[in-house]
Amino acid sequence: MSEADNELAAALGRALGKAEPGRDDEAKVLGMQGLGGELRKTQAQTPSIGRIVHYTLSEKDVEQIKRLRHDSTIVTTPPRSHMPKDVHGPFRVGNTPSAGDVLPLMIVRVWPDEGGPGIPGVNGQVMLDGNDVLWVTSVHEGEAPSQWQWPPRV
Repeated sequence: MSEADNELAAALGRALGKAEPGRDDEAKVLGMQGLGGELRKTQAQTPSIGRIVHYTLSEKDVEQIKRLRHDSTIVTTPPRSHMPKDVHGPFRVGNTPSAGDVLPLMIVRVWPDEGGPGIPGVNGQVMLDGNDVLWVTSVHEGEAPSQWQWPPRV
């Protein structure tokens, strides 16, 4: 943080009575974040239904996606000659995923404290680069494969 940012954070801290004057980490104490020379108050985010976060694919996820896509091509219905001409089947297709790919995950269920006090787990749909999704359950926040994280501000 620049010296001007530190001075502004110190002044805000004294005005709000939440930080000791002269401390370098006053902005952190206040929950302030530098942003292009400005300070803005930040809040801890909480996962909730409908939020979109980033999910990192693991090798296991990639194997599951490939298996589901392959299985969708196996014909389990009567021969096509017995089906209406406009029926094409529920094929799952898309670009080939790789472990480490980061994709959007829409949260559909939150399990508060699933991973311990204050550590929620989420269920959701990972939106793949194709016409399908991957259902994931009980995933936790983090940067490792099979974990989700908040998207960066842009």
